[in-house]
Amino acid sequence: MGELNFNIYNIIIFSGIIQGLIFSSVVLFNRKYRSLTNSFIAITVLVLSLSNLQYWIMDVGFKGILSIFDKLRIPCDMLIVPSFYLYVISYLQEKVSLRLIYFFLIPFALALVFNLFYYYDLIFTPDGFINVNIALESFSLLFNLTLIVMILMKIFNYEKTNKFYNKRLVRVETKWLKHILYIGGIMCLFWIAEIIYMQSSYNKGGLSIYYPLWISISFLVYWISYVGIFNSKIHKERLKIRSIILPKESLAEKHIKKSNDKLFVSIKNWIEDEKKYLNPDLNLGMVANQFNISNGYLSQLLNKHNDLNFNDYINSLRIIEAKEMLKNSSFDNYTITAIGLEAGFNSKSSFYSSFKKFVKLTPSQYKKSVRNY
Repeated sequence: MGELNFNIYNIIIFSGIIQGLIFSSVVLFNRKYRSLTNSFIAITVLVLSLSNLQYWIMDVGFKGILSIFDKLRIPCDMLIVPSFYLYVISYLQEKVSLRLIYFFLIPFALALVFNLFYYYDLIFTPDGFINVNIALESFSLLFNLTLIVMILMKIFNYEKTNKFYNKRLVRVETKWLKHILYIGGIMCLFWIAEIIYMQSSYNKGGLSIYYPLWISISFLVYWISYVGIFNSKIHKERLKIRSIILPKESLAEKHIKKSNDKLFVSIKNWIEDEKKYLNPDLNLGMVANQFNISNGYLSQLLNKHNDLNFNDYINSLRIIEAKEMLKNSSFDNYTITAIGLEAGFNSKSSFYSSFKKFVKLTPSQYKKSVRNY
């Protein structure tokens, strides 16, 4: 075996490959994580890792059986964005059809056939293979960019359709998906530059030109792995929490003053009895529009009959909701973050800060205190 080309860059790339292979194996074969949505995210991470692994073997310069990748390339890049597309569909609670899966496998199968023809010397000369390989990379790039745009359109449509709070639907977090796609788009620009460079000097610069792209993929593997599984887990827990009918909570802890003002009583009943506070998007303007009054008049009305301002009043109701769930052993299998989001908060940080403000304890400390742990 000759001298191998190890350096800090391909060591970083290799660490990302190992992490991706371990993650995808655990998710695909561990019952704890097994679901259709998680399977698609695991496959996305797997093909990202295998794509990097092939090029990493070529770059390091392994001989023997591993040198097969000097000539035979498995077109895993044809499966990266399609598998992520399928994940997004499942994550957004849409049905994934077998026809769509088969359609996404066609470009991969065609590219694989071309590579096998070259490997067995059936068609291409080395120069011919370079041209075909560049053509395939160009097609893959265009294909992936098109899918990225389609995924973004699907996400924007989901956000538009589910703009308003619906107690029968648990909205999924989509911001992280858009961030990944924007980064993926930037990586495609690097890819374009590298294809152009390789056309002009294929054997001069070596594979080091791909280091930025491969290292970016390594970090993307980490992000998709943990953020994807975390958000899927939180969403699943929120669905289960919402399916449980909570007992009516006591209103003794609320800061409402007794009032005979009919308008204020109507507003109070609308917010509390219909649990409008569970809507994380609820704001002063929405309530004012509901009762055809100005924001300023609504603020005056609340300040007159309530010791708290609007935001604190709404958050106090959410805290009561969360406390009921934390007391209830039916929710022991769910994370505190999922409970906070189902109580109406829009983030973990806002839930914890509000809980500490009103209860003087963290949610975990409160749970222990009421359960006598």
